[in-house]
Amino acid sequence: MRLSKSRQRKAQKKGVEVMNKPTTTRAKAVTVVTTISQTTGEARYRVWHRVYSRLQLLYGVNLNAHPRQAGESLISVAERFGYIEELYAVVLAEWIFSEAVEA
Repeated sequence: MRLSKSRQRKAQKKGVEVMNKPTTTRAKAVTVVTTISQTTGEARYRVWHRVYSRLQLLYGVNLNAHPRQAGESLISVAERFGYIEELYAVVLAEWIFSEAVEA
């Protein structure tokens, strides 16, 4: 996902580092969550918690119920079990919602 010039300026005014071209779906999701966190002032872990909760609500995917390797993150579990696209869809919905609330 690429930010528009106006969104880049807005984010940079708030001290947000803008990454224009993440290459993987995971990197895109992380970038969007970081952007949401920095533009709203909400902690990243809270944004991720909401994303994982909505993933379960919308898609019936409970990443906590899947077996994890030692030190493995939930986003890694989503990748390993093939839910990364669904996770990214939820992240984008969160971003759209956060922009609508902020406006």
